Amino acid sequence: MKIKIDNSGFSLVELLVAIAIFGIMTSLTVINFKTGQDARDLKTDSLKMLEAVKFAQTSALAGQTSPAYTALSYGFALSSSVSSDCQKIGCVYVNTNDDGYKILISEAQLNLSPKTTVASYNKPFVVDFKIPRANVVINNDSNVTSTSLIIQNSSVPEIGHYCLTISSISGRVDLTKPPYVNGAELSCP
Repeated sequence: MKIKIDNSGFSLVELLVAIAIFGIMTSLTVINFKTGQDARDLKTDSLKMLEAVKFAQTSALAGQTSPAYTALSYGFALSSSVSSDCQKIGCVYVNTNDDGYKILISEAQLNLSPKTTVASYNKPFVVDFKIPRANVVINNDSNVTSTSLIIQNSSVPEIGHYCLTISSISGRVDLTKPPYVNGAELSCP
């Protein structure tokens, strides 16, 4: 009786083609994941900014006080006029009648991605929520009715931007994502 040995399998060429296809598919997945990660980071950072502004607004509505100071207003700022801690990303502060401004949430505590940039139509950007009704005053000017911050990813502009809009009439704070238009100047509705 003869024993037949089966030598069927993959040839070297077939194996190299399969590895090349696998490598190409893997690289496309990694590139797509990186762009998706930037978009997720931008959304997370925008939500952190929204949360910081709402924290200031809620603190003013609640009339939050401390034994250490008497609060006149709570606010959010992108301005060195409030503190040197508020220049690029922004901070939440309390305005007291004793010591002036006290930082409650600094830029470092917001912990935004290094790729996230924030721009303002109004410079300096200071939004005060006055106690006890959280009336909104923008840049110490009661005639300004609304203002917006543009939050974007500086390295991947194709993922768009978010707009953080604050209305002094209604006190409403909104976060929106306008559609991305290639080559158009960033704006908020």
